[in-house]
Amino acid sequence: MPKVDGLTAKECDNAKPQAKEYRKPDLNGLYLTVRPNGGKSWKHDFRFNGRMLTITYGRYPEVSLAEARRRHAQARELIAKGINPIEEAKREKEELTRQELTQGLTFGKVVSEWMAHIKAELAPSTYHKKEILLAKHLLPLLADKLIREISFQELKAILQGLEADGHWGTRDKVLYVLTGVFDFAVVNDYLTTANPAAKLSKIATKQPAESISHRPALTEPEDVGEALRKIEEYVKGHSAGPYVEAALRLLPMIPVRIKELVGATWDEIDIGDGTWDFRAERMKVRKPYRAYLSKQAKAILEELKDTRQNDFVFFGTSATGHVTGETVLKATRNAGISQEEHCLHGWRSTMSTKRTA
Repeated sequence: MPKVDGLTAKECDNAKPQAKEYRKPDLNGLYLTVRPNGGKSWKHDFRFNGRMLTITYGRYPEVSLAEARRRHAQARELIAKGINPIEEAKREKEELTRQELTQGLTFGKVVSEWMAHIKAELAPSTYHKKEILLAKHLLPLLADKLIREISFQELKAILQGLEADGHWGTRDKVLYVLTGVFDFAVVNDYLTTANPAAKLSKIATKQPAESISHRPALTEPEDVGEALRKIEEYVKGHSAGPYVEAALRLLPMIPVRIKELVGATWDEIDIGDGTWDFRAERMKVRKPYRAYLSKQAKAILEELKDTRQNDFVFFGTSATGHVTGETVLKATRNAGISQEEHCLHGWRSTMSTKRTA
């Protein structure tokens, strides 16, 4: 006998496949079928013009419990009016397909609109990486497909293909992009159903621990101290130039990325107040960040300010007008810090580790 209050989303999620297909009844004749292969669909049996018919409202979880009930209520209203809901659904789908083809609401079209929408929020390099990711992993498969017809299973298969090839990092980036694209589609009424990518993160396979590689970073106090001594010895005994040397010495003191450090301008720094305000447009996360200067950092900047040649703190002869991250990396290696033990990004891990230890 059907439950008075019907199914819950948790019960739908927890419905496990059995040897034979079975039903989980909801309200007013709506039920969820669970097939032996694990597939789930919303259905309703009804009599129309003397014939028993079955209407399918869609697969679960692509069609949520709430959405299935909404569709079921609409179908019951049509039956009460003498209209076959199956034929009406076919007619509406044909009309919707015609409209979508006219409007060009394909995945590729929605992606173009989404990329234009988020462009101002991203650093140019981050935006370019998304373009490459889309061009390589998503657009070849989905570009010409209507956004409404792309299923949860289809997106799941794309992620599983990346997992099978061991591309776990790419898998996560593709999932992030898919979620963003379909959220954009829902907000703009390109989709009337739930975001099919929304539940992918919950069912995504966890990356095997043995396949995870971390950027090398020094985290033990004695190792950090040895690296700092190597930097000071290198600065005293070599001539990498004041700007490269200053960047090399400051990077372990300021918890930002190397690109954010070397691109700094003097108007961001107040040595007297001991603050360094990184502008939002220069940060990867597109949010402003304030760093507080130690006595050592102030001393380095005071000395560097006397040699100022342009607006950049770390003047350079490259096309950018400032020292490049590659130059600082080379100086790090020349100082005797190998790539196996530490990378430039590793200083942020060093500081994070010591803060939370």
